[in-house]
Amino acid sequence: MAGKPDSGYLSLFWDLGNNNEEARNKVAQKLVQQILSKQNENEELCEDASYVLGRLVKGLSSNRKSARVGFATALTNLLLMIPSSVFDSNQLMQLMEEKLKIQGNNKSEDKEVYLGRVFCLLSLIQSKKLTDENSTESLKETVTQLVKLSETKHFLRSITYHGLTEVAAQVSRESFKNSVWPLISDRFDNGWESCTPEILYLLETCAKLHPKICNKEYLKTNKWIPQKSKKGQIIGEHCFKHLARIVAETTSCHPNINPFALSIISSVGKLGSKSLGKLWSEHLSTTLLSSSPERKYLSIKLAIHSLSCLEVDQLSEVWSKDLLMHLYHALLNKDNPLHLICKNELPKYLGEKLNQQDVSWGVQYNLLFRLFSSPGGIHLDSITHTSIIYSIVSHFKLPALLKYITWLKQLFLYGTRGDVGIQDINLDVARRWSSSQLSHLVRMQSLPREEEWIGSIIKFLFVHSHFIVTVENSTSSVLEDGSIKADFIELSQATQSHIQQCFTNVLSWLNNMLPLVYDKTNTEEKKPSVPRIPGTMNSGNFWLTFITKYADQTLLDKSMKPVFQLDDQLQQIWTKTMDYVARLTKLKSQGTRSSKSSEATALQLLLLHVGLQLISFNPQVQASAVDVLEDLQVIVDERFFKKSKKADADQPHWVDVIVEILLTMLSQGSHSVRIVAEQVFRLINPHLTPSSLKLMLDVLKLKSEELMKDDEDGDGEDEEGDEEDNEEEAQKKSDSESSEEDSDDESDEEDAVDVDEEFKKRIKEALGDAAAPSEESDANDEDESEDEDFSDDAMMRIDPLLSDIFKQRKLSRKATKKNNRMQVTHFQLRCLDLLETFITRQCTTNPLVLDLLLPLLDVVESSTKDPEKEILAERATVVLRIKLCKMKGYPHSLDDDVIGRCHDNIAKALKKCYSASGGVFLSQLASHCCMLYLRVLSGNPGKDSKSSSGAVDVDRVCSLYSSALEDFMTKRESRIQACVIQDFISRYPNYAQGLIQPLTTMVADGIQLYRKTQACLMLSSYYQASPVPQSIKESSGEILTAITNIISTVVDDKDSLKGKYMVALIKLLFQCISSLKSTNSDFKSAPIVQHLQNFLKIEEVKRSQELNNLTWKILNVFGLVSQSGKIIGDKRSRKRKNKKKNKEANRDAENIENEGGMNNGEESKESRKQLKARHLKEKKKLTKASKQKRSKKSEKQEKEIKVEN
Repeated sequence: MAGKPDSGYLSLFWDLGNNNEEARNKVAQKLVQQILSKQNENEELCEDASYVLGRLVKGLSSNRKSARVGFATALTNLLLMIPSSVFDSNQLMQLMEEKLKIQGNNKSEDKEVYLGRVFCLLSLIQSKKLTDENSTESLKETVTQLVKLSETKHFLRSITYHGLTEVAAQVSRESFKNSVWPLISDRFDNGWESCTPEILYLLETCAKLHPKICNKEYLKTNKWIPQKSKKGQIIGEHCFKHLARIVAETTSCHPNINPFALSIISSVGKLGSKSLGKLWSEHLSTTLLSSSPERKYLSIKLAIHSLSCLEVDQLSEVWSKDLLMHLYHALLNKDNPLHLICKNELPKYLGEKLNQQDVSWGVQYNLLFRLFSSPGGIHLDSITHTSIIYSIVSHFKLPALLKYITWLKQLFLYGTRGDVGIQDINLDVARRWSSSQLSHLVRMQSLPREEEWIGSIIKFLFVHSHFIVTVENSTSSVLEDGSIKADFIELSQATQSHIQQCFTNVLSWLNNMLPLVYDKTNTEEKKPSVPRIPGTMNSGNFWLTFITKYADQTLLDKSMKPVFQLDDQLQQIWTKTMDYVARLTKLKSQGTRSSKSSEATALQLLLLHVGLQLISFNPQVQASAVDVLEDLQVIVDERFFKKSKKADADQPHWVDVIVEILLTMLSQGSHSVRIVAEQVFRLINPHLTPSSLKLMLDVLKLKSEELMKDDEDGDGEDEEGDEEDNEEEAQKKSDSESSEEDSDDESDEEDAVDVDEEFKKRIKEALGDAAAPSEESDANDEDESEDEDFSDDAMMRIDPLLSDIFKQRKLSRKATKKNNRMQVTHFQLRCLDLLETFITRQCTTNPLVLDLLLPLLDVVESSTKDPEKEILAERATVVLRIKLCKMKGYPHSLDDDVIGRCHDNIAKALKKCYSASGGVFLSQLASHCCMLYLRVLSGNPGKDSKSSSGAVDVDRVCSLYSSALEDFMTKRESRIQACVIQDFISRYPNYAQGLIQPLTTMVADGIQLYRKTQACLMLSSYYQASPVPQSIKESSGEILTAITNIISTVVDDKDSLKGKYMVALIKLLFQCISSLKSTNSDFKSAPIVQHLQNFLKIEEVKRSQELNNLTWKILNVFGLVSQSGKIIGDKRSRKRKNKKKNKEANRDAENIENEGGMNNGEESKESRKQLKARHLKEKKKLTKASKQKRSKKSEKQEKEIKVEN
């Protein structure tokens, strides 16, 4: 079977080895479709099909990537589609013998060929040709080959028996009895004694599919089942000992688990949970756990697989103490061979198993407590740094979850009392762990989330974090019935602090959590009626409302003693705040218009959050909350419950007050506070005013030192103290009592400098006996101290110690200062996030967005100068360039004031370019801002509705850019960047028509060569516009004259030729002449041609391929042709073409080489070298032919030129 190779087939064969299964299957399908299109309805096999079949069979012995699997897939699909009348199983057998011969010279190559033969037989079986042809000889030959291969090599046994199992499943009972059973029945003669996993798997299949042939009598005769057995089941309690041995022999594919081992566990599980427990307790545990690490890992995986077949009573028999001990040591000990695989794989596998429906909630719950009985106890995850406990809890069904929550609460209240199998732990430790677990449950989104159990956890954490619960509160209505008993012990201060943190974490999560209805409902099919607002419940109320209601009930219970201080004034403010919240809730339920509804929701959320601060543990927070609540209540009254009056000019706008409150919240370190601030801002951003935006922009503009002014003043005094000499400080302290005047001066200095107690202590330790005495010893030892002197030796010993102390103090103060500056930067970043939210939501409607461009540009400019604000500069740049300058929509129907401000802002942005310290980067940003303003103005109607420029004042804008152009072209020290003017011309050439005349002049009269080059490029931009402006067409004559004069000067003075400048000039000349030609303008071509011909004679031009090509390109317009007849491409284009040709040639060579490599021993190394040599020879021939073709073409062109002359 021979066929000509096709380069298309070669690439497909190569792609069949792709490791990606989806890509591999697509290639196999494409190959089959190509062969079927060639084969059509021919009765004989076509050459392409013959060649491809041979290559596919040969490729089955390849070990390249996933080639064997890919070739087997393609071969199976092709055999399925080709009828047996065209290509039958006998022909495939012959092809296999031809392409997959066992040479016997090389063991590694023979191994690949053996595997190739097995895969070929499997493809034949899966193509179902054996059953379609109904050929006894082919069936016998296939079975014989598989049996022979299973006996040849041990590594082939599993896959060959799999093939025999598929044959038994496909053939009819008659074919099985006559052709298959006689060839395989001798495998089962010795019963359980010589049984292997493969034999048992095949026997079970035969007994299941052909029970009349592999019947009960046969099984009894060969000792597979007991003689007295009434059932014909192969697997039963009589063979548990053998099953344990067989399962232990399936570890050859470690760490993957043999599917047959899992099927054995499932088969025993069908006998009943007690039978499975007996198998584990009496046989499997001892066999697997007392052997190699591979078998120990197998036992853990099988124990997980057994969960779907177990009942609660048998769980301890499978998950025994020995199994838990081995699992614990594997997770804990990094040197354990199973450490990495158990740590990385087991949590995932366990979670997938527990997520299945056939695992009962009781098994889930009790499995958790079996792991709690391990040496790690409840701290198993933290000790082993794994997520075993988490993977179990996160997949709890609802009954198991509710029971676990109840147990956690009991553990918090009374510890491990009465928990069988769990080691006793300290009550405070149990309380901290259980409260952390309760807070984690609220955040686990994989759990069945219900508001009822989430609310119970919130209440539990709140009451124990904010109130002192004692035995006297056992009858309180706010606590769960019967939760507090006589032996309850009060919480320690450390435990209460921990549960307060847990409650704060839960509160932060709740504020950012969507209504639970969005977790259960597909929003595309059925849209929930609840608004998609974070922090709300299914009813539409905030979770904060739920918490404050419970807090209000608890405060009314006089038996509950709060941890915080709540006097009568705070109590009144709390009651009034709750009243406002209730009134706003009622107002929302009555249905107000959308703008008012968002206001009410924002104010309600803010009242709830600030109201909770009234029951804070910090008195300063309570005091600030009082002031904020008073302002909020005034706003609520004005907006909703009082008749509107004329606004006081001195009174700030209500949005400004809220924004100021939000900025204060953002400056706090609490994550939950920042989440609330962001939510409130999203609700009020349609109502923002220029003054409220200015408040936020002022925060971004302020320097860190200005925001920390108070801290800076204190640090200034400290820095002055640090500049003093350390020896002088020590001398002052040692001589503090030498005289009354010195003592007075010393005390004055000490009063001026605030020194902390820790610093004083370290100074005294360094000075030792020479330290300043205390006030009590001062009176007693006054006489002695007067006569004491501090020796030089003592001073030399103390001096290094004092020096180190002062240095450390200075470094500590610097670190604190740096940390404070970093916090200020983070605060500014949060403000920037709010502005980004405003831009995203209001970019198409609110004209205030346009007022953010220049302030953000100022932020970028100031932040780039400070290394500590590099992050702020990057974020501000992204917001300005991506969110603002490239926004898709923009405000329409602008007022005259806004249009005027846009023109003023263009002038301000261009003014920044005159003194831009940021160079090209800042100038580009300023140019982007100007382009956005022009886009907005162009899209808005102007006073003249017929004007094509919209609301743009073309004269004013062009005048601004003309001034910038003049500065750029005439001043050597100009900071204007060329990109500013270039962007204007490229984007809006019709507005920039007034720049054509000065640019034409500057092409020759620019102050620098660089400026002249840029003038050429700017003029070229006019010609590249679509459509080309009429003004540039009219000015083409002047431009042509200017360029002709320049070229004439260069021809006369060859030293004035500059490469880049001349390239830009010649390009501009070509565009200018093309424009004149297209408009049929009259101009004298003879002087231009003469100057260009003289230009080509310059040596520098001859050496420059680019200048030469461009000049001849212009001469071609006038009908002149170069001597060669064609313009040679530049080096880059030639390199790209050559690289592309070489790449294609290398790919073909690789495919041909791989074709030779597929032979696996059939072709020697010499044949591969011959293939390479042949390919190189063909490549040389092609190269030679192409050169000859080019030379003939050039000769022909030269002859034509001579004839024309």
